[in-house]
Amino acid sequence: MQILQRDLAVDKHDGLPGQRSVGRIAGACRRQLREEKLDRPSLFELEVYGTTGQTTTPPPPAPTSTPTSGMLSRNKPVTVSSIEEGTSFVGALAVDGDLSTRWASLEGRDGPEWITVDLGSTATLSRVVLKWEAAYAKAYRIELSADNKTWGAPVFSTTTGDGATDDLTISGSGRYVRLYATQRGTPWGYSLFEFEVYGKTGQTTAPPPPPPPPSAPTTPMPTPLSKIVGGYWPNWVPGAIRIRDVNPNYNLIYLFHAQPVGGSPGTTGAVYFNMPGNDRGAATNFYSDIQYARTAQGRKIILSIGGADNGMSFPTRAKSQTLVNSVLALYDQFGGFDGIDWNTFEGDQAPDTAEMIWMSLELKRRYPGFMVTSPPALWSSRDLDFCKAMMAAGALDYCAPQYYDGPGLNEPNYVATNIDQWVTALGANHVVVGEGVWNGFDRFMTTEQAVSAWNQVEAKHPAIRGAFNWAISTDETQGWPFASRVGPLIKQ
Repeated sequence: MQILQRDLAVDKHDGLPGQRSVGRIAGACRRQLREEKLDRPSLFELEVYGTTGQTTTPPPPAPTSTPTSGMLSRNKPVTVSSIEEGTSFVGALAVDGDLSTRWASLEGRDGPEWITVDLGSTATLSRVVLKWEAAYAKAYRIELSADNKTWGAPVFSTTTGDGATDDLTISGSGRYVRLYATQRGTPWGYSLFEFEVYGKTGQTTAPPPPPPPPSAPTTPMPTPLSKIVGGYWPNWVPGAIRIRDVNPNYNLIYLFHAQPVGGSPGTTGAVYFNMPGNDRGAATNFYSDIQYARTAQGRKIILSIGGADNGMSFPTRAKSQTLVNSVLALYDQFGGFDGIDWNTFEGDQAPDTAEMIWMSLELKRRYPGFMVTSPPALWSSRDLDFCKAMMAAGALDYCAPQYYDGPGLNEPNYVATNIDQWVTALGANHVVVGEGVWNGFDRFMTTEQAVSAWNQVEAKHPAIRGAFNWAISTDETQGWPFASRVGPLIKQ
């Protein structure tokens, strides 16, 4: 037996520059026999097909239409007016599909409460199902919005709700769907096992663009204040004054307070903010008033985190990251604010300094010009060390020791003496004096004490950053003594 031809031929493309993109390899085993038996096959040609040159990335897929129908609300972002004090009954639990979990608002509070789900895109809606826990709404309405700011006429409303399950037929379109409850059916608050929204979407969608760099600011960089006239605005006041109506001498308002989910020291690191009472429209106009105060009135709005019995610990980076994410969510929900106030440590709750530095710098990185403040205990060397470390790391704009609610703390001479250690450690322009004007209330300042304390401090430290007052609500009920007497002294 004899093989008549054995040959291997390959197109080498010798000498061509660049990379080769191989598309097809074809092998031909062609056997020609002069005798009846073959000992082994041979390959005449190994052919390689493709192109030479630089490797290119294939073009992105063309936009496709991705209609969705059925339930649209499952595991979508949710915002709420409040959650029950000391619990983890957050809004996300009303869209998780689990009937053993629930959202619950504050208990026993008059005024509206709401829960809003963001469907992610505009949808044509046909049905809403509400699965109530025992705490149901007797009067409520379902509203739709394209932007979470302007709400159309209700697509459903009732004043005779009786709890259990409400299966509602609706008609309309929107991205945001809100349950707005105005009358409780029980002495408690409002609580939902599930908030289900049904409909369909059919918008043309394209692959999302890459996210912008985290350092890109989402709002214009705020301008610094020359001297701070600050005030704490508590969100628990039933007849809270609207933010835009706060005495104009206040140029910085602390929104008090964001609280830890699950109670102190926080189960996950997330925080929530309960809406104020709505007797004067403070809740209904909360978001728009914040932006009006920031733009038209030139005020700074600071979110205060923590407060009495709301200390927080940050033993891990994961918990710190959750706090940052939670603040970012509130930032988006509110339409923006100008900083945070660390009020998370008191008594036995020591500050986790390294993690608080990281969180502060992370927020500052995301929002250039973002302020970070803290109201330490004026007698605490631990708190002083915390403020010094934060300042050295570039993570703190100012600290504001609190000269009230303790024996002798409100005496002007004591204020003028004690403030020296804070000025020495941090510099006068990084210190704000915490005053609490509450005439006739023990351990708080009278108007005259507040005026005297400020005058003494400023005489010693002309560059002092300013002063704040606890609280805006008590200042208003007394006829604005801090705003009208101390405020002009600070600004002059």
